[in-house]
Amino acid sequence: MYHLAGGLPWLLRAANQSEASLACGSSDAFLHCFAKYQETAKAHYAIEAPWIPNAYACLLASSTKAKVRQRDHIPLDPAWGRLPTRTYDVAAVQSIGLCLDKETRFVLPPITFDDAAVEAAQFAPPILPSQLHPFLRADIVKQFAGYSVADRRRLFETSFLYAVYALYLLAYWKKKFAWVPLGKVLEGAMCKEQCRVIDDYEVNLSDGVREGQSTYEDAVVENAVTHQGSSNAQHDAYIWCRAKKNVEAAFAVPLQLRHGLDTKEATFAQQTPFILSVNTKARKPFAKAVVMVDAGAMSSVAWL
Repeated sequence: MYHLAGGLPWLLRAANQSEASLACGSSDAFLHCFAKYQETAKAHYAIEAPWIPNAYACLLASSTKAKVRQRDHIPLDPAWGRLPTRTYDVAAVQSIGLCLDKETRFVLPPITFDDAAVEAAQFAPPILPSQLHPFLRADIVKQFAGYSVADRRRLFETSFLYAVYALYLLAYWKKKFAWVPLGKVLEGAMCKEQCRVIDDYEVNLSDGVREGQSTYEDAVVENAVTHQGSSNAQHDAYIWCRAKKNVEAAFAVPLQLRHGLDTKEATFAQQTPFILSVNTKARKPFAKAVVMVDAGAMSSVAWL
């Protein structure tokens, strides 16, 4: 609830009002109260139709904890067409969200901007809000109490990979060039000494998040985030990268998503220049070519 409410006190208090209390009751009662709570939140933070494209980009920035400043221009999906350029502070004036100066972040409560809000604009978004925040889906809210550790891991993996894609899109829309610095996508999620490892690389995820057709690396989709998903796969996922000094030779960089399990450098040293080891919290690096990524610094589902 904290993440869905964006940490805003008013929305958190609203979750415990008598007509929509989420604190007690059966699973069906919880689902009913959750729907009531969502209606209340969306009514309080109603977003006017002309602002939907900006609100969508703000949702991506908020959900991924992207580093933005008040006067930064909001990068828009070119698919929306030519639209006025607006800044995050103007979006805050429209009650779309809040600018957090010290954290250099913009916060849009996901509970106020769900799949229905995007679909009402008759726009096919590259990422649905529920793909970043699975608890915007009623079926997941209803079943979550019975989820196993494996179920929760699948929710985390999928949502995190869409967060990686969302960060890529924000950089892509801003520069209008498909290859963006990998360090921009992972900004704030690595320790400073490891930033140098990826400074010389770019990433292209313009084809979105795709499911691998086998458990082998040859199933990696070019220009995409490829999710292998199977416990038998050599790595959980891959992203498509290239070295800035060798733009003709793109390659797949593995992402390890197994909740902090160590990967030994010898297992991949001859396959790729580095690996991204995704952890649910900040961890100290143990090898130069194993880049530790803090999932909590770029998504709201690390607690899963």
